[in-house]
Amino acid sequence: MKLCQVCGREFEDKILFCPFDGSSLIARTQPQDRFIDTLFDERYRITEKIGEGGMGKVYKAQHIHMDVSVAIKILHTHLASDQNTLSRFRREARAAAQIVHPNAVRVIDFGVERETGTAYLVMEFLEGCDLRQRLKQSPVMDFEEAVNVFRQACAGVHAAHLKGIIHRDLKPDNVWLLRAEEKQESVKVLDFGIAKLRMLKEDASMAVTQAGMVIGTPHYMSPEQCRGEELDPRADIYSLGVIFFEMITGDVPFQSQTPLGIVHKHIFEPPPDPRQRRSDLPEQVAMVLLRSLSKEKEGRQSTAIELASEIEQAFYSAGFQFRLGAYTMQFSSAQMTSGIPSDTSFSPPSMPGQRIGGPVSTSVDTLNKQLKGTSPMSSSVKGTLFGSASERATPVSGLFQLKDEQGRISKTKISLIGGMFIVLALIGVWFVVLKPKRAPVANTNSSIVNPPLPPAPEAPRDMILIRGGSFTMGNNNSTDEAEKPEQMVTVKSFYIDKYEVTNQQYYEFIRATRYKPPSHWTTGKFEEGRESYPVVNVDWNDAKKYAEWAEKRLPTEEEWEYAARGDDGRLYPWGKQFSNFNANTRESGKGDVTPVGSFPSGQSPFGVLDMSGNALEWTASIYIPYPGSKAKAKEGHVVLRGGDWVEEQKYATVTTRALQKPDFYRNYIGFRCAKDAP
Repeated sequence: MKLCQVCGREFEDKILFCPFDGSSLIARTQPQDRFIDTLFDERYRITEKIGEGGMGKVYKAQHIHMDVSVAIKILHTHLASDQNTLSRFRREARAAAQIVHPNAVRVIDFGVERETGTAYLVMEFLEGCDLRQRLKQSPVMDFEEAVNVFRQACAGVHAAHLKGIIHRDLKPDNVWLLRAEEKQESVKVLDFGIAKLRMLKEDASMAVTQAGMVIGTPHYMSPEQCRGEELDPRADIYSLGVIFFEMITGDVPFQSQTPLGIVHKHIFEPPPDPRQRRSDLPEQVAMVLLRSLSKEKEGRQSTAIELASEIEQAFYSAGFQFRLGAYTMQFSSAQMTSGIPSDTSFSPPSMPGQRIGGPVSTSVDTLNKQLKGTSPMSSSVKGTLFGSASERATPVSGLFQLKDEQGRISKTKISLIGGMFIVLALIGVWFVVLKPKRAPVANTNSSIVNPPLPPAPEAPRDMILIRGGSFTMGNNNSTDEAEKPEQMVTVKSFYIDKYEVTNQQYYEFIRATRYKPPSHWTTGKFEEGRESYPVVNVDWNDAKKYAEWAEKRLPTEEEWEYAARGDDGRLYPWGKQFSNFNANTRESGKGDVTPVGSFPSGQSPFGVLDMSGNALEWTASIYIPYPGSKAKAKEGHVVLRGGDWVEEQKYATVTTRALQKPDFYRNYIGFRCAKDAP
């Protein structure tokens, strides 16, 4: 376009002079956006455009009353062209605003501007880059970084699913990598519920039009979405599987020259084995990934959290240990694009995970045969991978400089290095030939956290393997003397329930043994609709009876604390700071126990859920003050752990020791089980 500097009119490039005043026209490379430098809806001062895509344009703005930066997505007019569409937009936006989770972008405001009828969403302003940009920088991500990003993305998606919201357009463009703060990588998933607005003007059955246009992003769409069927959360799980496939192999599973070609492959072709594109990918991981890409949704993982846990446990079973959550994001100046990403796409430098041995098993060919059918594959090991931090070796290149300032080779330095090689050779002869043989010692390479581990045995259903280890138990900063002094404790490997024992599980025990039901089960059964709630009003003896029937046991308090905090000294399962979004305590305002797993972001380093808040949990341990403690002994008391929905968050730390008589029961006391590991 060209611009007349006299009258301000715009003309096509082929016109040289303004037909109105005869002035020479100048080229205008970037037409002025009508929203820039305007006050939008009487409270948002728009300062710059930061993105554009199929849904609309994204701007950075300042809230003039609150003086905070926000991102505004102004939807294209064809998405909100009548009252029926606007009404549906308000419903979708209101639902998206209900998602409050650390890994989901927060919708702050939404509305329709009165003067123009323009629909818009206001979101928190983010700095960093989207996953598409990250992948453009380095197409194949290292395993550790990929798992760290993926587990957070799954947590954000799971939070939306709990609110009944299906994303429908998950892709790397909608996974935002925040700028690093305090060496912690943070991920947020964008545009929840907004993709559905594309279908407000289209019939759901016309997902693929005759012109070959696809509603959605073809490379990441599930087969049922390609067929235009009704969607449930498992459609998002398929899309997550495609994203992880791309993160670790550098490409999506299916490619074609046309959108319809991609859609056809999603529906009819089996997914390729990712190991054909990345040979170092463990077969256990490939199996889990291919399961998420099942043609029939019944064959996939049932939740996003389950998918993330299976991915992590598969790496763990293959002998990998990662520093999950400790990867430091690095961005170049070109990547420091502020704001919500557009509908375009992007990727950070990799950090290698350490593979420390372990054979693989089970053929992917067998799995592919299963995926072609409709029968679901049995669930693989669930759990979360945890490993201690390890230091990368310092580069040694450049430590010895063989040239002088003029670039000439130094004879003196060559002689010095020649002498060094002779000395090293003599030392080698000593170690290989002359030195007395000793028993093998553990590998002390700083890049390996532990000696090589054998492959993890498959955990019992809904249990997580906790590898044995040492950790600091207790809390010297507590005001409760029972938590002092801190002490180093070692535990053997064991299994622990991923969730607290539910009403349904306890009812099965009662039916099988005719054991007395909890006091509030007036009809001998739990209240309808509370199958997945933790069983409460059980005393210590009740819990032990159930564990015995289930061929398990109660965890010791040492096992419980280790499963809750790992070995990095955290005060809560998720870290050192409390969050209402991570646990059901008095601060959350729930006023009752919640279904198990309702706070996925509050998982422990091993992936165990609800270890802070919800129901206080019995352990197998009789109370004894720690060695050197000033606390008084209380005979006949048993230790309970984890806090509950009644008490404040300060009682929901991983070190708090609650004490009760074995016959004590309340509506905030439940339990989980443990089991010896081979």
